[in-house]
Amino acid sequence: MSVKPRSVRQAQAQHAAQLRAEGRSWAEIATAFQVAYRVNPRVALRQAHGWSQPQAAQEWTRIWPDDPKTFKNFSYWEQWPGKTGHAPSLETLDRLARLYQCKVTDLLGDCRDYGAWRDFRKHSAKTGTSAVRERRPGHGLPPGRVQGSPPDRVPAISSAALQAALETIRRAQVTQLIQAGSVAEEPGPRLRRRTMLLEASSALAVVAAAPVLEVPRLVSGSKSGQANADAAIVDYTSDVVAGLRRLGGTVGPRITLQPAMSLRSAMAALARSVPEVVTPQALTAYGDLTQLIGWLLFNLGDHRAAAYYYDDARAAAYRAGNNDLASYTLAAASQLAAARRRPGHAIDHAQAAVVAAKASRNPYPMAYAADVAARAYAEAGQLGRCQAALDREQEALVKIADETPRSPWWYFYDRSFYWGTEAECALKFNLAVDASDAARRSLCLVAPVNYHNNALTLAHRAEALIRQGEYSEACEALADSARLTTLNSSRRISRRIRLLRQELTVVQDSLPVRELDGKLAEYRRARTASEATVTA
Repeated sequence: MSVKPRSVRQAQAQHAAQLRAEGRSWAEIATAFQVAYRVNPRVALRQAHGWSQPQAAQEWTRIWPDDPKTFKNFSYWEQWPGKTGHAPSLETLDRLARLYQCKVTDLLGDCRDYGAWRDFRKHSAKTGTSAVRERRPGHGLPPGRVQGSPPDRVPAISSAALQAALETIRRAQVTQLIQAGSVAEEPGPRLRRRTMLLEASSALAVVAAAPVLEVPRLVSGSKSGQANADAAIVDYTSDVVAGLRRLGGTVGPRITLQPAMSLRSAMAALARSVPEVVTPQALTAYGDLTQLIGWLLFNLGDHRAAAYYYDDARAAAYRAGNNDLASYTLAAASQLAAARRRPGHAIDHAQAAVVAAKASRNPYPMAYAADVAARAYAEAGQLGRCQAALDREQEALVKIADETPRSPWWYFYDRSFYWGTEAECALKFNLAVDASDAARRSLCLVAPVNYHNNALTLAHRAEALIRQGEYSEACEALADSARLTTLNSSRRISRRIRLLRQELTVVQDSLPVRELDGKLAEYRRARTASEATVTA
């Protein structure tokens, strides 16, 4: 039986130990700590090691006795770039990186990126979009921005930069990633695709952190000019979030999380500095993005952090009066509760999602709320209610037509998702034949570039085939699911594959299982190489 921690320090130590046992690096643990404990990267890296400021200073002095430090030094570095902090030198940052076993850039995740400054300025000069907002020196600067950085006159966003980022994702998905179907694929094409997706992520990270998100107004005396500026920012944000969602569905959370967090921080800074821009449309964009971050963390296996972001997203949706988004966030919370083996909570959230969906009067949330309700009832072992929810989902799907209004967060949802859920529910009730058939139907319909849904559905099919004793086919399905983890970094899927492999121990020495083990080893190496590319 686990011992409940008596303090935050103990909770952090347990959290870090758990993540280290899962193979996480110190930088990855620090990222999780930033979310869970709401601290900056320098504090998170110290806490990940379980050190207080005096302990960190003691460790520093042990390694570099000719340059001793005290807790005050660490306090100043951690408070920077705030007014009470002191900027660490490059040598200090290098030593901190060695102390915490990370990269220098891991220490600076809360600082702004002005790499696109010249591009924005050139674009403004060419297009005449020189909308600015004056700032008094040292007044109203966002976190991470210091005097002496780019001028106080900040240019408007380069729409070309946004379009280029989104176009990179489109090309990666449509013209490159759709071809990733061969199990025996050579490393070269896989690496080129990965590089393209990294390029997309980097582009979105720059766009997401762009200074325009702190420039909500055109310099204009007219209310219409202000309204146009606000609408442009909301449209801009919504487009970026939509691009991040597509990226997350393709390559998973590892690449997508950083630009999503950058954009959310920028939006929060905007709301703090100019409260009047917090309109229902802006709250919807913020809630959409926050729900996405929760989903990315859910797929990284950080359930506690996912719950925090789901709660924040739901609050934003209700403040915006957007029942469609409220239903989606409640559905996500239901899925999270089911994953945490809390069927009662899962059912409560699912039922709330159904209520919000009915208020929206749109078949998309109504269908999806029924979908998560079916999964919640399946987790609780309630077969009759599960089947009734699946029937309601079918009825809602029939009402969806080409002209049906569709919010961008429903990009993934279609009939293939229904069949995947039916497979998942059938497995809960040990209906292996039904599960296998439903998974097969889903795989015939799901979009090839949605690696996340493809991999999960292949895992459902593999489990159903194992229960039927069809071990050779099960090994093929499991290998295909594992192959997709070289492109999609979802820890949830990787864990599912490991558990299913354990179910094959009864035929451990058979040829299909030996071949599967060879492929799993190959894909682990490819996944490790991909992750190294991401962190390089």
